Amino acid sequence: MELFAVVSVASLILGIVAMWLTCKKRSVVGNYPKDTIVLHQIRRGPYAPSISPFCVKLETYLRMSKLKYQNVCGRTMSSKGKVPWIELNGQEIADSEFCIEFLNKKFDVDLNAGVSRVDLATGVAFQRLAEDSLYWCLVLYRWVFRVNEAWLEEARIPVLFRWYVSRFTRRQTWSQGHGRHSQAEVDRILQSDLQALSEFLGTKPFLLGREPSQVDCAVFGQLSQFKWNMHGCLANTLVTETFPNLSAYCERMKERYWPDWDEHTLMGRKQDK
Repeated sequence: MELFAVVSVASLILGIVAMWLTCKKRSVVGNYPKDTIVLHQIRRGPYAPSISPFCVKLETYLRMSKLKYQNVCGRTMSSKGKVPWIELNGQEIADSEFCIEFLNKKFDVDLNAGVSRVDLATGVAFQRLAEDSLYWCLVLYRWVFRVNEAWLEEARIPVLFRWYVSRFTRRQTWSQGHGRHSQAEVDRILQSDLQALSEFLGTKPFLLGREPSQVDCAVFGQLSQFKWNMHGCLANTLVTETFPNLSAYCERMKERYWPDWDEHTLMGRKQDK
């Protein structure tokens, strides 16, 4: 019992240290030029601009809407303990979807102009599939199944943080539901989700038609991780080989909104040196 208590306390201390070393809550909003949208996110990813699909989603939205913004990459979390988040004139908005809703209203942005209500409803359903199912497959592959250890080094993720996130993810995904499944079962969920997305996309350039809409920001954010930040695993193979229209879709989004993609990835910067 004494040994168990010591191990438990040691694990708790290590977890606290890992969190303190890698993440910190916002204490005060920063001083930035008036009317500047400040995007707070974690540092850049190895082959995509972030290892967080939600950071890619929000930054893609800012580029798509042509809103000027200032990037702040670091460890500062929002008041909800999450990234990404934005500041505007001293006001904090947390959660990528709430950030988009706020900016749409503030700057009269409508990326869904010309899209029917029925198509928008379908788009929302696929966004939920991406963010509430594909996302949990992603975190399980990364932190629990550990299907690709190399990216942890390439993303420069501290060892203590890997240990903490792995333990945290096990608990979180168990509560959410996906974490109760075996890797083979999660593989089936992933393939089914991606197949549905692929079949709906079909030959369309973007999810809801010839032009991109707001939902493309979210779907692209999730798929960007499987295509660029998950080499050598089933998720990457499904996107790049089994469902090639998803890979082509990612390339179209990248080409249109991220012509400077390599400048915002760790490996791209490394190659430029």
